[in-house]
Amino acid sequence: MNPSEKFGFDNTLELAAEWSMVSGAVFPHGKHTAWLDCNDCHPHLFNIKRKFTEGFRMTSNLDGEYCGVCHTGVAFPMTDCKRCHPAMRSPPVYQEPVPR
Repeated sequence: MNPSEKFGFDNTLELAAEWSMVSGAVFPHGKHTAWLDCNDCHPHLFNIKRKFTEGFRMTSNLDGEYCGVCHTGVAFPMTDCKRCHPAMRSPPVYQEPVPR
């Protein structure tokens, strides 16, 4: 039995965005506990006793902390924004200028 089934950690957490023009992030806890042990992330990456982790910011993730521990090398890359920010609009696609 995986921890998600044993302890009911299959919910999706919603995190408010810190930057304007960026939608909030979602964290599918169940997808992570299906193949990771709780001790892989808690308490050294995310302090569950305080219900939040001080300093948790996107810039910290990009620097290889918190989610960035895995998502800067092992798991899907941090540049795949819509995986965590599904409501985020796609950036406009600009055409190459035509030479005159």
